[in-house]
Amino acid sequence: KAGAIRQTVSQIWNKEGIFRIGRIFMYRDEKAFIECQKIFREFENENSDIQRKISSSRGVVLDEHILE
Repeated sequence: KAGAIRQTVSQIWNKEGIFRIGRIFMYRDEKAFIECQKIFREFENENSDIQRKISSSRGVVLDEHILE
């Protein structure tokens, strides 16, 4: 409802023995991006015990959903 139109889930495999999942979101426009960031920040605040690490990686798309 906030304007996200697609979510892509990727399996990331930069190092042997390390398994990661990456998520990429696409938005209708800049306003939708800003509105969705508010939702993500709210989730992060409610789940502050979840450890997150941001890194650049190569991945293989496992699943993709068009959300519109």
